[in-house]
Amino acid sequence: MWLHLPTNKCILFIPRSGSTSIRARIEGHYPNAAPWTPRTFEVPSGFTAFALIRNPVDRFISGCAKTGMSPNQALDMLGSLPERQSGIPPIGGPYVDVHLESLSTRGLTDEVLPHVQLFKFETGIDAFCAAVGFASLPHENESEIKPVLSDLERAAVANYYARDIEIWNGI
Repeated sequence: MWLHLPTNKCILFIPRSGSTSIRARIEGHYPNAAPWTPRTFEVPSGFTAFALIRNPVDRFISGCAKTGMSPNQALDMLGSLPERQSGIPPIGGPYVDVHLESLSTRGLTDEVLPHVQLFKFETGIDAFCAAVGFASLPHENESEIKPVLSDLERAAVANYYARDIEIWNGI
């Protein structure tokens, strides 16, 4: 989902990458900001787009904690959905919890990437805040208990999110 700010900026929400904190800050600064779930993920003309991205393996772990799924349950679900790796799922296609979707499924496709300023969740929150006009981000919605991945699970996660990892490493 994109969120349009009244300042001709838009933010791509990526669950488990500060999206709840971003939403809390936006509600405080821009009560009239409009969520936008587009059918295509083009950045609107005249807008500057931003996204805060978490390490994909850490995001998967946090997503498991948020959904209550074990890593094996989440991997079984993702492994049965290979079409989800390459973009928007077919209408009526299988459901994947948004906390576990790939970046391309969330709208960060190869076509959109050149038009979005990306920031790493782990090290770029201050720069992200400066770019979008926030003083800071509140720390909200942190998962308390996170699963530990086995080497086999970690390899499977890295395989599934290979493109996401490539994007994250390129920031």
